[in-house]
Amino acid sequence: MKPLLHIAFDTYTIQQTIQLLHSGIADAADVVECGGPLIFNEGVRAITAIKKEYPQKEIVADIKMIPLLTTFNAQQFFDAGADSMIIFGTASLRDMTAAMRVAENAKKKFYVFVDLEPDTFPSQELLALYQKAGVKHVIYHTVRKSAPYWMDSDVKCVRMLLDAGFHVSVTGKLTPETIRLFAGMPLYSFILGTSVVEAADPIAVLEQYRVFLDQNFS
Repeated sequence: MKPLLHIAFDTYTIQQTIQLLHSGIADAADVVECGGPLIFNEGVRAITAIKKEYPQKEIVADIKMIPLLTTFNAQQFFDAGADSMIIFGTASLRDMTAAMRVAENAKKKFYVFVDLEPDTFPSQELLALYQKAGVKHVIYHTVRKSAPYWMDSDVKCVRMLLDAGFHVSVTGKLTPETIRLFAGMPLYSFILGTSVVEAADPIAVLEQYRVFLDQNFS
């Protein structure tokens, strides 16, 4: 399985985002994410506008909503055109189960953001809770504030999530070089943000990632 390239836009306007997508980023991206700054600045119409431009792409709304709120507020993002949303994980079986039911009923997807301190691992109890709640997809994010951002403990954590049966996306200060740490692992996607969107030549950067994926993942 070759990981998808998921591009996150923490931009502020619809026009800016669409201009970047039209520059060629959309052609190289498998998944397009409307970041929190864009949605909070422009509202759900940002999701609608981008989905209209790229109806064939998976459009993600990055709200990082707490699970319980999804039962009240998620549908507006799905109605606006989002195919999936990013929500926070919690150790409440009730809340996680309720959230997963919302996604299932809407025939949409939730990415559950796994928030861990550096060099710590999810407990077996938490993994079992996620499994029981019906979580299918998780995002692992490195939170280190200085280099090296990615270490062996992060790779171990990602392996634990994969072994627990989840689809796993990885994000946080990734580079074409650091994704080698995950070579051959059956990841769902790499989530890339400012390293692509703010690059002088985003297409060249994305091509580097494509080459690395072709060389290190089957």
